[in-house]
Amino acid sequence: MGGNDASEHGDGLVDIGTHQPTTSFTSTVEVTETSTSVPASALHEEANIILSAQLACKIVLPRLKRAVMYSWRVQSLSESASLRTAVQSISAATERLAAAARGGWRMTDIGAVQEEMEINEAAVAAATDVKSLLMSIAMRLEEAVDGTCIPPCVCPLRAGGAQTVANLREMEAAGEASRRRLWRAIKLSHALGLWCDVLAQDALQQLLIRLSTSHLLPYLKRCLTAEPPQVEFVRAAVEAIVQGIPDTWRYRDPGGAFTPCTAPLIAFVVTELSPLLTDSSAAISLMAMFSSLRNS
Repeated sequence: MGGNDASEHGDGLVDIGTHQPTTSFTSTVEVTETSTSVPASALHEEANIILSAQLACKIVLPRLKRAVMYSWRVQSLSESASLRTAVQSISAATERLAAAARGGWRMTDIGAVQEEMEINEAAVAAATDVKSLLMSIAMRLEEAVDGTCIPPCVCPLRAGGAQTVANLREMEAAGEASRRRLWRAIKLSHALGLWCDVLAQDALQQLLIRLSTSHLLPYLKRCLTAEPPQVEFVRAAVEAIVQGIPDTWRYRDPGGAFTPCTAPLIAFVVTELSPLLTDSSAAISLMAMFSSLRNS
């Protein structure tokens, strides 16, 4: 998934066949659907649906592409969820156009002006634009993972004998900044999971593996080697990470192995975190969290 070209950069994440149509459009798409001024007497219901789908593809797709490239905050779960719903809705509109093209519909057959684009041409153009939109989303996700940086600064839990007040404050400020970076990275891991029904799951899981092994786990390991070890903080962070893993990624194969995207986290918990958990209730809670990982 390397490369600078947008089509090459995110192409591995694009899986057109995974779109699941939704029952409603987002607010942007709803405006397009309801603003079609076609007389009911001139067009039957099927034609009205086709025209609405074409208008949605023409008007909403360019807006979504601009939003993805220039205003979407990838780590924002609310923005990511809203964008995902819009993408699923516009994909459903594209599928309706494709179905109309397969059925032999022509724009001139349903009352549109003679110069209007034919349905099959509109369907092909919309499908191309949707794929371009998905590739832009994939590129933004990959760039967010590669741009993640969590400095190995840990908040001191107690002052050392040789530390001055000024030094302690600097260490606290640096540690708090690193923690904020950690929580932003955890939100990014949740955002990756939000796209599991839209983009290719294997490529998304590879991004999660890269985020975990290159950024999340190294910082959590640093917290465990602090003096004293920040066990409760690490436990809370691990729980937050696991909560963002989609159910479809939580399983063991017939041989008992976990999925590649969860294996590094589980190995960290078993070998490094669990031996430091002295509170029995905390250990039970942690094990219960992992017991929710279902078998395939």
